[in-house]
Amino acid sequence: MTHSFLIDAVRRILLLAFAGALLASCSSPPVPTDTFYNLTAGRTAMSAGGSSISGTVEVPPFRAEGVVNERAIIYRQTDTTQKQYTYHYWSEPPSIMLQRSLIDAVRASKTFDQAAAPEFRADRDYELIGTLRRLEHVVGSGSGKVVVEFDVGLRRIRGNDSLLLKTYRTERTAGRGVSGAVSAMSTALDELLADMVKDIAAAGR
Repeated sequence: MTHSFLIDAVRRILLLAFAGALLASCSSPPVPTDTFYNLTAGRTAMSAGGSSISGTVEVPPFRAEGVVNERAIIYRQTDTTQKQYTYHYWSEPPSIMLQRSLIDAVRASKTFDQAAAPEFRADRDYELIGTLRRLEHVVGSGSGKVVVEFDVGLRRIRGNDSLLLKTYRTERTAGRGVSGAVSAMSTALDELLADMVKDIAAAGR
């Protein structure tokens, strides 16, 4: 009897433990999934405000150092502190996304006859380089804002003449959440690229 009683008791304990584990697993919140974002800037038609520059421009990836070039999207709560969102990532490193946006903008505006990345090994006449400084969501009261800032330099290969060297920066109110911030970044970058292609056209005259 004693042996049978012990077996039944062990069975009841195991059943209770299993039921408790099953209940806990059912009540646990779902594990968040990663979300990936793209910048859509540079794809809309924009005017250079003048005639195109004869020749081909080569656009390498932007220079970017530290967390600004990591795929986790950056947010800032103070002037001295940056953090990275969990589960929210750029689809590619920002230096590559900015390069592609720049090429798209130059092509859309017809600023040059041709625009290409270095891997195409085009017979380049100009080089357009950039350094990414800020691409971040500034959080605070309300929905916050985004800040986009980068340097751009244009040089003529023959003679190594510098035609343009300028910093472009803007802030824009962001919508809700990370998706709202990414949308605001794309819009802000479009505005800066529109200014940039006008400056390039003026410098090439």
